[in-house]
Amino acid sequence: MVVDLLHVRGATAAEALTTWEQQDAQALTYADDSFDIAFVSEALHHCRSPHRALTEMVRVARKAVIVIESRDSLAMKVARRLRLSSEYEFNNLLLTTRTHGGADFGPVPNYVYRWTEREFIKTVASFDPAHQHDFWFFHGLKVPGQRQPWVSLGNALLTVAPKQANLFGMVALIGGLQPYLDADGPETRLRPEVSRRPEARPASRVHAVRV
Repeated sequence: MVVDLLHVRGATAAEALTTWEQQDAQALTYADDSFDIAFVSEALHHCRSPHRALTEMVRVARKAVIVIESRDSLAMKVARRLRLSSEYEFNNLLLTTRTHGGADFGPVPNYVYRWTEREFIKTVASFDPAHQHDFWFFHGLKVPGQRQPWVSLGNALLTVAPKQANLFGMVALIGGLQPYLDADGPETRLRPEVSRRPEARPASRVHAVRV
């Protein structure tokens, strides 16, 4: 997927302060730890390999990765069964241009990949096992056109089951090395005093917030 710049070309003030680059999100050319924060909003599902794009964000970020996507919840499964939502996306950009807005921002409608908390944690931790992470998850409601009564029904559902939200914020804060590791020059390895498996497995801290 290449970064879509069509929506920022008119932002002349921002362009004066920002260098815009078009790259494949699944194969960024930046070096490791190039940025403090990597952020993406409702775009990973356009990638043919959303997990690869996420791990590229983890690779280039020093402090945090922030992702906004749709959650793979029971409510969304019911919505798709009732044809209130779809497996594939036909957005206005694709319907207008016929060439941009689909998978990898090409002409083919993309599959809408939806996430869970556990899947995000496993993807980040498996790609970056050397560091400790704090994970924050934010659950909210997004209704096209804010149409009633869907907004009222959705808010009532979120009161008792916040994880059924369709708007899903995922944050990974990148901390220090795992307590059993040491940075020896350019390499990271087990600390000399570690001779067996730690009795307590280091646990990532997980927080959930309804917005």
